[in-house]
Amino acid sequence: MSQLNQYRLREVLLHGMTLLRSGNIDTPDLDASLILAWLLRVERSRLVLMWDHDISGETFQEYMNLMKRRIDGESVAYITGTKEFWGLPFKVNSSVLVPRPDTEILVEAALNWIRRSLQPKKHLCVIDVCTGSGAIAVALKHECPALSVEASDISEAALEVARYNIHRTEQSIYTKAICWIPFPGHLISSFQIRRTFPRKLFRHYQKKSKRNQYWLWTAARTVWTLSEI
Repeated sequence: MSQLNQYRLREVLLHGMTLLRSGNIDTPDLDASLILAWLLRVERSRLVLMWDHDISGETFQEYMNLMKRRIDGESVAYITGTKEFWGLPFKVNSSVLVPRPDTEILVEAALNWIRRSLQPKKHLCVIDVCTGSGAIAVALKHECPALSVEASDISEAALEVARYNIHRTEQSIYTKAICWIPFPGHLISSFQIRRTFPRKLFRHYQKKSKRNQYWLWTAARTVWTLSEI
C-alpha cells in the first residue's frame, strides 16, 4: 500500500473489499463500493471512472472507520442513512427498520387489488400502521396518486423519518402517532386496505410490557390483511 496521503481510489476500494471479505460479510465487494460511493458523494457507477483519483488521508481513515462499523454488523443502509425501495430513495436510521426488497411483494399484492378495485368515482383509503420509514405508504401513493393514504406509528422518531421521506417524494400522505391501544374496530373497518396481525399474536401482545408491545407491533408489519381478497 502507498503512504497514507497517497492512496488511490482503486487501492482504497480494494482494501475495503479485502477487509469486509475477511470479516465474513456476505457481499463484501458490493458493500465496500456502496459505502465508498456514499462517502465520496458520487454514484457507485462512477467509481470505475475515478480509479486514479487521489484519496486524502482523512477520507481514507473515515472509510476505514465505516468498514469497521460494517464488520461489526451495522447494515450499509444505517451507515449511509439511505435505502432504495420501489425505485425510490428513503432515509433510514436506527429509529426505523430498513425496508426489505421482499416487502415489495406486499406492495405488488396491494397494488393488484387496488387496480382491480379502483373505479371512477370510487374512493379508496389505505392505512399503513407501524409505517416506520413510510416506504410502503409512499410506494402505494407513488403508484396510485388517487389513493387516500394514512401512515401511523407509535414512535415519534419513526414518524419524523416517515415525514421526511413523504416530503422528499412530494407525496400527500397524512401521518399521525398512535397510542398502545389498537385502533377501534369501526375505524379500521373504514379502510379498504389495512395492515393487522393475527388474533393470537394480539392476545400475546396485550400481555407483554410496553417495550415488547412495540416490537410485536413492529414484527406484525410482515402480516397484511387485504379486505375483499
